[in-house]
Amino acid sequence: MSGNEDWSIVTVSREVVSLIEKIKKRSGENKDTWKVILESLSYYDSIRSSSRRMIKQDMLEKVSWYVVKLSLAYSSLVLNSSKETFESFNERLKEIKERLKIDEIDVLQKLVSEYIQLKDEEERKKERIAFNQSFKMIIKEMIKKAYE
Repeated sequence: MSGNEDWSIVTVSREVVSLIEKIKKRSGENKDTWKVILESLSYYDSIRSSSRRMIKQDMLEKVSWYVVKLSLAYSSLVLNSSKETFESFNERLKEIKERLKIDEIDVLQKLVSEYIQLKDEEERKKERIAFNQSFKMIIKEMIKKAYE
């Protein structure tokens, strides 16, 4: 916030302060407390308002189809990490990024590129943890699209 804006003091319990600090820490960024509070309130407001809206059936169908396509490509890649399955998985990611506007896919694409290069199974197991986490995050983002 710029120096021209008015500021107020809000009194909250230590429990709330502790929660804000946990959120700040989890974000991995060095954010100002007011930014964490603003983002949290904005997120809360968007969730409340979106939960009251009806899910558009056609968007739900579309997202469901992309979840299935991506999951099948993901399974193929994990079971058989060949150039073909890598390319197929990447095509699904590009398709979803373009059609559903999910920018977080870039992280998964990077992890997949690194994963496919690994030959040692122990290294692959370690990398698969990050790969799985990123994959789940993308699925969550896709599901959120059904509610927009």
